[in-house]
Amino acid sequence: MKRPFIGKSKHLQDTILSLDHKWYVEFWVIRYYFLGIEVYRTKKEKVRYVNGKNGNSVNPQ
Repeated sequence: MKRPFIGKSKHLQDTILSLDHKWYVEFWVIRYYFLGIEVYRTKKEKVRYVNGKNGNSVNPQ
């Protein structure tokens, strides 16, 4: 993964599908960079429904 000089990068870590196949959860790692150095990292869970409705939950590290 290439580090940006200034900005952020997103990396999809994992996806878990529900047993009834109506929704799934994506686990994202978001890293913030300043002058090429990582200054902050956070993890985010996003619930996505197959019919198009979305929800999200943020878990600080």
